[in-house]
Amino acid sequence: MPRIDGGPYVFSNDGQRPIGGLARLKAKFDRACGVTGWTLHDLRRTARSLMSRAGVSADHAERCLGHAGSGRRRRSNLFDLTTPAALQSAAPRRA
Repeated sequence: MPRIDGGPYVFSNDGQRPIGGLARLKAKFDRACGVTGWTLHDLRRTARSLMSRAGVSADHAERCLGHAGSGRRRRSNLFDLTTPAALQSAAPRRA
């Protein structure tokens, strides 16, 4: 992976520390564009749903999000819940 000045971090402002201050930058972005009510985690869920729509295999999409297994697949893959059959299978089971 590329690194800044040989530092230990891939995502860094200066190569020596991980990116920080995202909450402050997000607040500034919200003010500039006028969009509010979203979280950084919403971007992960959106990415996962778009990968499904694009035909990326579930295992590859989960790995892109840093998930080792498929335990989180049901919550993060919202695209699959757009068909009636998928909604029915995701509905809670009642005894």
